[in-house]
Amino acid sequence: MLTFNRKEITIAVPTGYKVTITELVGKHQRILTEGKIPEEQRFEQLLIDIIKDVDGSDWQNKDLLGKKNILKLMPEGDKLRILTEARQLAKSHNPTYIYSYKYKTKTGASITKEMKFTLIDEDNLEETIDTIEKMFKDKLTDRLKERIRELNVLGGFPCKPSLVEYATFKEFQEGADLLIDGAEIDERMETYEFAFKLMNSRLEQAAKNIPFSTHKPLLERGLRVREKNTTDWKKVYSSDLDNFSIDAIDKIRNLVSLNEPAVDSLETFDAPDDHEKGVHEVQVNLLSHVNFFFPSINV
Repeated sequence: MLTFNRKEITIAVPTGYKVTITELVGKHQRILTEGKIPEEQRFEQLLIDIIKDVDGSDWQNKDLLGKKNILKLMPEGDKLRILTEARQLAKSHNPTYIYSYKYKTKTGASITKEMKFTLIDEDNLEETIDTIEKMFKDKLTDRLKERIRELNVLGGFPCKPSLVEYATFKEFQEGADLLIDGAEIDERMETYEFAFKLMNSRLEQAAKNIPFSTHKPLLERGLRVREKNTTDWKKVYSSDLDNFSIDAIDKIRNLVSLNEPAVDSLETFDAPDDHEKGVHEVQVNLLSHVNFFFPSINV
């Protein structure tokens, strides 16, 4: 049997801790394309195989269930960073790639259109970093600037770190509840503080039982409230948010978004003239397409 050593790299994820990963290989192509298990489980298998170590998690000594539990707690932005970096490591961090977009024409014919995209390169590096720094406005610190530069490297995807940095995964677990001072939201809430969690697979699963509403992005992150200097946390319900001012809800959303790590894997391009849906622009999440990871696959 032919075997080769996989390339490895240690990266910082958007919440701060380090993860050692390997490049994608043929095995991962098979994981993503064969079998009938749900897509989420396929990516879970892929992540378990490409992750070699998670700083502060005892990953190497965990059994399969233990590794799955770690992944369920990881913020989605961290997992996306791992996936995109593994893909780019396999491609020697080439910032330019061809993506095959499949669509149907107005007459029903199936067409594949090759799209050329450029990730972070010498021409757009500073502009990308500047755009991300502006998101933090008055909360931008020298350390945060360092983290933004550490994440946004040549041949990588644009990454927004979380506002709070964790040195290890254990530190992240122990400080998983993020706090918002009520005074930042509304002067009438200055005696309160709110807590929420970064979005992960476990919260996503629980959120399936939450009816859809404009409040769902806050409710699914386990938003809670307590009076300052007390330990009596209370769950925030949709009926509670109904009584908040629009400005207060907007500020909570913005503060949650500021803390949430993110990886920009969305691409927007002009729709072909003969597109069946008659749209002007098309937006695709590259990570949801197998042929992004393995361009030679036409699926």
